[in-house]
Amino acid sequence: MVLLGHPTVMIMKSRFHFFGKLPYFKNFYNEIKYNRDELYKFYYKHVQEEKAKIDYSSSADPTDFCEAYLREIEKMSQQGGGHYFTEEQLIGVLSDLWIAGQETTTTTLAFAVLFMMLYPEVQKKIQEEIDRVIGSDRFITMEDKPSLHYISATCQEIQRAGSIVTQNLFHRTTKDVIVKGYRLPKDTCIVPQISVVMNDEKLANSIEGPKDPDTSEDPQKFYGYSEDSLVY
Repeated sequence: MVLLGHPTVMIMKSRFHFFGKLPYFKNFYNEIKYNRDELYKFYYKHVQEEKAKIDYSSSADPTDFCEAYLREIEKMSQQGGGHYFTEEQLIGVLSDLWIAGQETTTTTLAFAVLFMMLYPEVQKKIQEEIDRVIGSDRFITMEDKPSLHYISATCQEIQRAGSIVTQNLFHRTTKDVIVKGYRLPKDTCIVPQISVVMNDEKLANSIEGPKDPDTSEDPQKFYGYSEDSLVY
């Protein structure tokens, strides 16, 4: 992820193979290809190991995503006809989960620990909500999320204040547009700077750090499940 976020690599993403032929960019190009190939070897090895131990006759629930996908491949193959459930697609999805999910999840958790250390009063409110809604005799499930308003709002605020993903994927303008006096012609390649939006005082009313949802100038922005809320 550090490599993919390098300014030079960000430039290359718009015309990856073209830039890979230029002397200055060639080392970056080769390093990205090497890392990609190593990751795909890792995915392929995992898929093959999973295939070797699956009992397709068992009615037990899959233990992980890879097993669930492989079972679906087997099911579709038995039904015949064309389908998109293939091992190649599985490896592609695993790559998405690994690259897009692993780094952002660990970064979110790291910022969560940091912010809880800096704001113990927020940590206390989180614990109080867990004790009140969940209790101490079971684990939290996804079905509990709508009832955990303060925790959901705090997680969103951690990701905003921490700028977990500072830049979005490449987009292009669909028509000529002027942004603060600058003309962007149609089909211009653009990279939305998410961190700028997440620190816009009009939206988050603070750029100094995370906000306590209870003391926010507009608590409904955190708690309301609507198109205007921060938790949607």
